[in-house]
Amino acid sequence: MIEAISGNIGKKYCSVKQFCEMFGVGRTSCYKLLAEGKISAVKFGDRTLIEIAQAEKYFKNLPLYC
Repeated sequence: MIEAISGNIGKKYCSVKQFCEMFGVGRTSCYKLLAEGKISAVKFGDRTLIEIAQAEKYFKNLPLYC
């Protein structure tokens, strides 16, 4: 079930635009991550919805810049 996309709490999916705003990346970078299989998305009609928990896990596991 796709939950409402208003606010972050309890939300499972977000649009590409929301993903870019949340994680501070551009659309090109977002689609590159999708193409490389680093994050995944589902199609809901014409919309591409990205699983937030998976995206958070990906960014959490990136190496630290020191």
